[in-house]
Amino acid sequence: RLRLVQHAPASNGILLNVRSSIEYLSACVYPRPLATLCNPDQTAMAAKQPKRRTMDLAITGKNALITGASLGIGASTARELVSAGVNVALIARNPERLAAFAASLRRTDGPEIVAISADLHEADEVTRALDAAKSALGCIDILINNAGSTPAGGISDLDDSIWQKSFDLKLMGYVRCARALLPGMYQRQWGRVVNVVGLGAYQ
Repeated sequence: RLRLVQHAPASNGILLNVRSSIEYLSACVYPRPLATLCNPDQTAMAAKQPKRRTMDLAITGKNALITGASLGIGASTARELVSAGVNVALIARNPERLAAFAASLRRTDGPEIVAISADLHEADEVTRALDAAKSALGCIDILINNAGSTPAGGISDLDDSIWQKSFDLKLMGYVRCARALLPGMYQRQWGRVVNVVGLGAYQ
């Protein structure tokens, strides 16, 4: 199940982060530690363990915005939030794939699902997407910054255009979303911001 790991919270208790993409993916997708997927003995031992209880995050009825929502970690996060009764605004670049994924999440009497196609490299696109999400859901209580991926490589392997696109998406895209939504969270005295970042830079 979705696990949010808090690191040195600010006094308002709003800002949260994820320990790493791997841990986050494990928490969202796999019912057992990733190590057991590669080791039959550990898998057998894990199967004998009692199932973990589902954690009640007390977020039923909240509104979440997820970027990079049509695939991978973003899609897994969306499924978990919807299963917890959270209304979600899904943002991704590919409109056809996004619409199909949103349709797969919709259930009669289930949470509201909104699909918004946008390219978060551009500041104007961020503004348009967030306005559309707030228009559809109202206030946004939970922000999952997960948009896109950037090429891995050494400093001499990547030209200026790749660096700039990476900064525009993975840094400024996250900053712009958080900056736009944090005031409402402060005002309501409740909010969560989760930033998902891969390991390419570290490697």
